Amino acid sequence: MKIFDAHNDFLTTLNDRQIKAYLNHFGLYHKNTCIIAQVWTTRLISPIKYIKKYSKIIAHSKNIKLGIEDLGFINEKNYDTAIREIIRLNPTSCGIVWNNDNSLGGGAFGKKGISPLGEKVVKKLENAGILVDTAHMNKRTFYDFCNITQKPIFNSHCNLYELHKHRRNLDEEQVRKVISSSGLICLSFVRDFISKKKVITAKDIAYQISYAIKKYGYKYFAIGSDFFGTENLPNNLENYLHFSNLKKELLDLGISRGVIKHVFYKNLKRFINKNRKNNTLFASLFVFFD
Repeated sequence: MKIFDAHNDFLTTLNDRQIKAYLNHFGLYHKNTCIIAQVWTTRLISPIKYIKKYSKIIAHSKNIKLGIEDLGFINEKNYDTAIREIIRLNPTSCGIVWNNDNSLGGGAFGKKGISPLGEKVVKKLENAGILVDTAHMNKRTFYDFCNITQKPIFNSHCNLYELHKHRRNLDEEQVRKVISSSGLICLSFVRDFISKKKVITAKDIAYQISYAIKKYGYKYFAIGSDFFGTENLPNNLENYLHFSNLKKELLDLGISRGVIKHVFYKNLKRFINKNRKNNTLFASLFVFFD
């Protein structure tokens, strides 16, 4: 089974020894899986140092690519140096905020919109062919971003507000805004974004995916699991080996095998192939997925 996951936090959550073990495990058991491994910078003292370190760690992994979650460490003083270094490292995607307001804009629990510096950062990233990740943006920042960008809108991990009212989720108007831009929404496995239940399963995730594709169309949705980014995962969908449980539940809901393949990997592959200006880092991935 082929899988392409837009959001996995193992680089941030695990220590160096555990990261090495996970990479060995990944090479043995997940040869048909590609991931964007995120470096979550919000609580890092030296973000650029860590991003560079982790970038080197995964540099030789054919099916693991770099993402950056929260560029809020960028300020007016370090802007030139920081943005130059980020562009040099060429991550697949960068989110400009996390849950709170920062120097660039407003997070899911904040009130700010995009700042002039945030607009500057967005334009620099997009000119460099790096995807701007709208995950964690509040509504004000999201719509400010929509007015700035000329690119399809990308969200690496969220769920649908119409199914569960959580500030990290996208409401119907936002979903349609993404779709109208030919964008992509990667649905997460985070219990808090999905249900008030204390325990969820692959069946709950399957319902989210089924609802989304039946209402809006399968071409606009992919997977952004948030593995290692939360402890609140479905009890039978905690790693890539468990995707067989999700596939079974989707089939039971009447979703065809062809559509499942699009959601599990084809949509994200197509989106990146089309919207990343510099795809040299992805050459092996696309051979791998053909």
